[in-house]
Amino acid sequence: MLMLEKKIDVVHIHYSYDEQVMNKPIEEVTKVMMDDINPVINEVLKNEQYSKSMFLGKSLGTIPIANDLMKREEFTQSKMIVLTPLLTFESIFDSILHSSHEGLLIIGDKDHQYNANQIDQLYKTNLTIDVVKNANHSVNVGEYETENSIEAIAKIMRKLKETIGTSKIEL
Repeated sequence: MLMLEKKIDVVHIHYSYDEQVMNKPIEEVTKVMMDDINPVINEVLKNEQYSKSMFLGKSLGTIPIANDLMKREEFTQSKMIVLTPLLTFESIFDSILHSSHEGLLIIGDKDHQYNANQIDQLYKTNLTIDVVKNANHSVNVGEYETENSIEAIAKIMRKLKETIGTSKIEL
């Protein structure tokens, strides 16, 4: 909603994969996902009406961002927003670490994907890193801490707003 509020065109790619696909090596999962994503990207960008782009993914959605889109020449200037990235996959961590993209990475320190040593290294990137205290992979704080969870989401929204800034995707 924040991007729509800022008059940024949004293309939401919804995908769902069964266990058979998700149990494959990460390179194969990336290929399957990109086979679904590339036709959409190509269709959206075919008329060259956009001079800027931004990619946002959460959890599984960070696989194609880190393992493909961040490495593509045509998207070197794109902002990348990765929420609860799957950092236990070495290829995802390495791609984010060696990326020169600006953007945002958000992860909870109670997320099963969180690794303090990795996060320390990621602070050296051009991404703004936000570690949400006591938040899990769903960015819920504690077991039933509703107010703290809402406050965490509000803080994340402020970080997203800062990252998106006044940037409008120019037509």
